[in-house]
Parts: sequence; C-alpha cells; structure tokens
Amino acid sequence: MEEMTYTVIGPDGQMSYVWAKTMFEAYQEGLAHYGEGTMVRPSWYGEWDCGMYEPGRRCGHDKYGNHIRAEEVVG
Repeated sequence: MEEMTYTVIGPDGQMSYVWAKTMFEAYQEGLAHYGEGTMVRPSWYGEWDCGMYEPGRRCGHDKYGNHIRAEEVVG
C-alpha cells in the first residue's frame, strides 16, 4: 500500500498535511497533534503545493477545501 497525502484539520480550523498509508494512520497523527475534534480527509492533487491561504500568498485553500486566489480576496 502506498502512502498518500491527507489533510488534517484541528478543531480550531488549523490545517496541516500528513503522508500516511491509511486514513486511520493520518487521523492518529492528527489526533496526537490537534487533539479531540480532529478531522481528516484525503487531499486532492495540488492542494499541498498550494497550501493554506494566508495574506501575501497568491493562492491557498480554506478549511473547507475551497481554493482561494489573492485577487478574489477583498480587503
């Protein structure tokens, strides 16, 4: 079984990406990092390259998986 990238979202909305062989392994890693209330989902292609949206970045993803471009953000 190959590892794949999972998106781990903490209860406060913080996100990170982990490589794991199963979703359960990814969940265990997220649980250790974020605690109870952690959510895990498979990442889609390119999500980990783009990362999370932060001011000053050209693009990113919000905690719901929506892709955001800097020009779409109204200031």
